[in-house]
Amino acid sequence: MHRWWRSTPSRNRRRLRLATSLQVSCLLVLAFSLPVSAQKITVDYDKKVNFSRFTTYTWATGTPVSNPPLDLYIVGAIDLNLQRKGLSRVGTEDADLVVTYHAASSTELNISGIGNPTLSTTKGYNSIDTAGWSIPSTAGSVARQVKKGTLAVQMFDRKKKELVWAAQAKGTIKESRKERLDQLDRALTRMIDQYPPKAK
Repeated sequence: MHRWWRSTPSRNRRRLRLATSLQVSCLLVLAFSLPVSAQKITVDYDKKVNFSRFTTYTWATGTPVSNPPLDLYIVGAIDLNLQRKGLSRVGTEDADLVVTYHAASSTELNISGIGNPTLSTTKGYNSIDTAGWSIPSTAGSVARQVKKGTLAVQMFDRKKKELVWAAQAKGTIKESRKERLDQLDRALTRMIDQYPPKAK
């Protein structure tokens, strides 16, 4: 009997942990591999919008990372930070805001809009519609251009179908897996910390 062919529960668990660790490590390197000394957060928003009227949000499909567990991790981290800001995640028809994120892992992204979030949802995300909501050409580069190695978060006014807030984070990657996850958490927290915009 070739015992090395046998698959035991403990061996399967070790393989799963190793595979997950490698996937997360590789994707975090792609997500934050720009040659800069620290995380840089850039935010832009519509100065005419009264953000105090937004209390609820839902999700729409953006450009997620290709690894489902890491995608869920990012969505969960954004959810947690938005809820700390007093926003509640609700169904699409009841939402004030539509939130999405874009991960430019291997190439620069030019974002022209999002899929129509009023369509039925699948696997927690709203289906893509080619006749979705567009980002006007007058919007700044924070809203439209996501450079390689950058993570971006966007918020749309659901009723007006207009982009109202956008943020991007980029920075160098840390050595250990724990540091990488901590770095991702800090980047998302620092972005959402700047929501809502402070009145000037």
